[in-house]
Amino acid sequence: MPGHDDGFTLIETLAALVILALAAGTFYRALETGTQGARLADRETAALALAQSRLDEAIALGPQANLAPAGQTPDGYAWSTTVSGLDPTRTDSAPVGLARMDVRVTWRDGPARRERDLTLTTLITVRPP
Repeated sequence: MPGHDDGFTLIETLAALVILALAAGTFYRALETGTQGARLADRETAALALAQSRLDEAIALGPQANLAPAGQTPDGYAWSTTVSGLDPTRTDSAPVGLARMDVRVTWRDGPARRERDLTLTTLITVRPP
């Protein structure tokens, strides 16, 4: 048929490519953000597991046990354990007392290597010596 074009013009093709490039860029940024979020969640889960492990060990062995008050793992997590309200010279007649135990884990994360931390706290029973 005369006067009827069956193809796309160059401008239509270029416009479609520009739209496709913009959509691909947006998709890539969303994928990168999701991957970074998953990586941060993984590191935080590992820090939580470390803090829970240190807390469980201290509870199982008792606050008077000779546990290291701080340390660092090979993969960059630093932890510290503090017990407050524990008086080793206590001699009153109460069979048990309470002490507060905090386990703090710090690590560096993300592209800016920003320091992050989490703290687990619990109350433990303490028997006088």
